[in-house]
Amino acid sequence: SIYRGDVIVVQGSIRMTGDIMTVYFDDNGDIELVVMEGKPASYKQLPDNSEVYDEAYALRMEYYALKNYVILIDEALVIQEGLRMTGDRIEYDTVTNKAKAETTKKPEKTGDGTVKEEDGRVKIIIKKKKLQQEQP
Repeated sequence: SIYRGDVIVVQGSIRMTGDIMTVYFDDNGDIELVVMEGKPASYKQLPDNSEVYDEAYALRMEYYALKNYVILIDEALVIQEGLRMTGDRIEYDTVTNKAKAETTKKPEKTGDGTVKEEDGRVKIIIKKKKLQQEQP
């Protein structure tokens, strides 16, 4: 099935949005794969025992429903409680809330021989958690 336009999918605490969604079914009629494309497509989920939503963005997302797994492709970004991760491809396990990022671009040199900083790197920003002050 293909859906076009302002596509919004909600399943439990999961919310996905994009411009084009393609849904693939297995032989039993169960959803096997959802491909969401957008500028960017978005994914949002409230993890168990958390008050803060995990968010993900990419030009293309592949959501493997039976495996609870999302692959973010092209301009991928994952935002979790104090973590911000970017790369060309990020694999995100929605059950364990673990992400693995990689880049497929090779660094390019500019005319002056320096390497473009944004190419060829996965970037991770880890926000320091605030320490709770003890009550007397």
